[in-house]
Amino acid sequence: MSGVHALLDQARDDFTRFQHAGLPEDISRAVESARSARSAAAEYGTQAQVIEADWLLGHACVLRYQVAGTDPDDLDTAQVRLHAVVREAGAPADLRFSAGDALAMVLQLRHAEQGNTAYLHEALKVLRQQLSWAAALTDGEGCIPATMGNIGVVQALLAQAEGSAELAGSAVDLLRGALDLTPEGDVSRSHLRTQLANAERIWAVLRADLTTGGETVDTLVEEAVEAVHAVEEPHPDAPVDVLTPGAAYLHYSNALSLRFEARGDLADLEEAEATITRALALTPDTHVAHPLYLMARGTVALRRYLADDDAAARDRAIADMEDSVGRLPADSPDRHIFLSNLARAVQFRYQDNLLRTDDLVTALGHAEEASRLGSERAATSGALVNLAVLRVLMYEHTRSPFTVAPGSSADGLRAAELTLDRLDRELPEDHPAVANTHHIRGYLYRAVYRAAQDQKYLDGALDAYAAAAHCAAGPLAIRVVAARDGGLLASSHSRWPRAAELLTLAVELLEPMTEPTLLGWESRAEHLEQFGGIANRACAVRLNAGSADEALAVLDRGRGVLLAPAWSLRSCADSLPADEARRYREAMWSSFAEDRVAEAATTSNGFVVRAAVSATPAVGTGEAERRRARNARQTAAALRRSYAAVDLDALCGRLGTAAAVTVNVAEERSDAFVTTASGTHLVQLPGLKVDEVWRQAARLQDAVSERSVASVAVCHKVTRWLWDVLAEPVLDRLGSARVERLWWIPTGPLCLLPLHAAGHHQDPSGCRTVLDRVVSSYSATLHTLAQDLARPTEPVGPALLVAPGSAGRLPPARVPAPLYAAPGPVRLLEREAARQTVLEQLPGKALVHFACHGRAVPDDPAESSLLMADGQLSFADIARTDLEHSRFAFLAACETAWSGRCFPNEAIHLGSAFQLAGFPHVVATLWEVYPSVVTLLTETVYAELAQGAQPAKAVHRAVIRIRDEQTASGLDRGPLAWAPYIHLGV
Repeated sequence: MSGVHALLDQARDDFTRFQHAGLPEDISRAVESARSARSAAAEYGTQAQVIEADWLLGHACVLRYQVAGTDPDDLDTAQVRLHAVVREAGAPADLRFSAGDALAMVLQLRHAEQGNTAYLHEALKVLRQQLSWAAALTDGEGCIPATMGNIGVVQALLAQAEGSAELAGSAVDLLRGALDLTPEGDVSRSHLRTQLANAERIWAVLRADLTTGGETVDTLVEEAVEAVHAVEEPHPDAPVDVLTPGAAYLHYSNALSLRFEARGDLADLEEAEATITRALALTPDTHVAHPLYLMARGTVALRRYLADDDAAARDRAIADMEDSVGRLPADSPDRHIFLSNLARAVQFRYQDNLLRTDDLVTALGHAEEASRLGSERAATSGALVNLAVLRVLMYEHTRSPFTVAPGSSADGLRAAELTLDRLDRELPEDHPAVANTHHIRGYLYRAVYRAAQDQKYLDGALDAYAAAAHCAAGPLAIRVVAARDGGLLASSHSRWPRAAELLTLAVELLEPMTEPTLLGWESRAEHLEQFGGIANRACAVRLNAGSADEALAVLDRGRGVLLAPAWSLRSCADSLPADEARRYREAMWSSFAEDRVAEAATTSNGFVVRAAVSATPAVGTGEAERRRARNARQTAAALRRSYAAVDLDALCGRLGTAAAVTVNVAEERSDAFVTTASGTHLVQLPGLKVDEVWRQAARLQDAVSERSVASVAVCHKVTRWLWDVLAEPVLDRLGSARVERLWWIPTGPLCLLPLHAAGHHQDPSGCRTVLDRVVSSYSATLHTLAQDLARPTEPVGPALLVAPGSAGRLPPARVPAPLYAAPGPVRLLEREAARQTVLEQLPGKALVHFACHGRAVPDDPAESSLLMADGQLSFADIARTDLEHSRFAFLAACETAWSGRCFPNEAIHLGSAFQLAGFPHVVATLWEVYPSVVTLLTETVYAELAQGAQPAKAVHRAVIRIRDEQTASGLDRGPLAWAPYIHLGV
């Protein structure tokens, strides 16, 4: 009898040592000592000793399987021994209860091993029985939360296997309830948080609630962050987590990846890859979870490759995936998923180098094996989607005269269609992959049409693209690409109604993909660059479809997308709760910061929910933060709605004798929308071709950079061309309207040209120029013009003069007395003109004048800045400042209205920054200016203002004076000298 006691003591000691140290050798010793104790107890021990030995052996075997997973007999032994304890009515209640928990885990592992959901249903029966046993325990109430949590875990697995969103929601409720019943500081809270984060993810995926940029993906990340915090700050009595050492990090990485799929923010992927690397560092190479973590990291790396075309990330993905597949047991039920992911990664390497035909064959082989192994789940797991893509690629490859693949192109087409047809049959209609399936079919039929010129394939391609674009459950990135590709395909074949439908949808889908409180500047800019010019094309095809009003609406909506919430906030902030408006503004402008992730980790304004793994949340603040985040997203939606369409009737009522000219240039056609008090009229511009506009813009840019005698001639040629193809037809249409004032709203490459300077300025008659016909200003959109016309604009009040460096040693610009309150303007000269000092002095000033150097960054206009004595006053520094009393800003600096070739439609430059800050009048420059000219222009503008002229007319008269005096002097630099000066605003 004493020998059995000694063996049981040894088994308990080995088991306890493993729980606290997590060493594989300890659990192996525990298994062997428990097996010896079980043999001895069966031979000459008591029934109680047999029950305890069964309990120890069952637990030790299941733990060893979870850690190593190399001996299938461990699961068999564990199931037999734990069943014996559960069935034994005379067993101690606590042993019987914990044996039931362990038996449920064995059944979960059986499901993972074989993919049979019957094991999960059996596990649920065991765990539900546990609840009835809890009352017999000394700490029965304390066991209820743990059992609820275990039931929630199994239900989440079953929901994922059976595709039941309802069951997943029930699992989430159970886990939340278990967490609520578990006291703060309890050692089990970290495990419950980790499982809750995973269940939230499964539920969100199953109900396809990841596509709107709303609160679901943020909630997933929040839950996962809290789970990581709980793991990184464990209870001092908590044992070492040897079973799932990286689970919290895996779920956090998954949540970040899902948020990237919903919004496309690269910062999420960077953090996800670093997070899963942490999980791998915590997991021994021999652990059964190691292949899973390798595959997870490879999947994130592949997403990074797809997001920014990083070949190194692609190669990291392939290496991790190959390692993962090599480590995975051959009979793993998840092998088809791993193979499918590897096939996709190798496919991309083939597409990067079509000469690597071995990659295509290898990828197709992996995909076909994955589809065969996971035949019942191939559609929902993504294996069939990957196979469909590869069969489409093989079809294209077999059409090449250099093909090495067997079979004909017809065989390849049929194989691809059969795979897509199977996806149509097997995917639930609300599954996110449905959009991708339609998109793939569109791509396939477009390729077939180009080869065969069979109209049925053109029709099929357009129908498939439309289905993908309208699939509400699909990822935004897939939908907007499908809308663009389908719209452009329809346009190229004069299918105008279909083209209008799809390209308009593409413009609408871009809005949530560029929400500044959800995405950093880099990600938003990348989206816009990828879909540049889509609004121009949508406008053109709308016109060809016979819808002029809708054409103007989509053009105005698709211009200035990146700054649309900022423009809207400026006009409707009074209608929002003050606290919400303030937090939204802070979050919006913080998105322009370079260190987006670091800033987000320290900002608790409710709009930025990403947090660094090392951050520690305040206890009890999670729900409050989520509530603030929900409010923030509602604010964002309200701002988007307010900006969506301009009230043309109200705008016309404010124009008086003025006009607004919105000019669209696209491959299909070019037109001007002329809006006056009497309505909007269309002026067709057949001579304005988009390729020629880009060419003229490049010629002008080269000329202003060279600043030579030849440059003057080039500038005259460009302005004459602008008159002939654009300005003259527009002004002729306005001839009888007696328009004195005109706002130009250029789009696309026209934003790089001086429309106000269009004309034959060397013509002695002087009547064929814009300058001699109307007073010109510029506006970003009709919507912003309508906002500005409703604001007070008189340039009267306190003034600020900023002249850092050498500019501060020049005679300062004279600011006429009527424009500022006594005792005079605040003058920040030379070293006094420091960045922070300037920002502190801006509030309360009606008039500001900057005499300094400007720095435009064409590839990244948000990096543009004014150079102060101690650094840069950036676009965001200025735009984020809320200047209630501002009226007039004069930027006597170079390139302050230059937005560059990358984002011409966005009107992102220093001039618009001052407009966003609240200035209704801004004088800015399109290129580098001559010092002597800017001095003369400054004196003239302020003299005109002193005589009561409105700012736009003051700038207009100053530019005419410079032009005429230079012409008369014989030292004529032409438009090169006077054309860069423009007036922005009202």
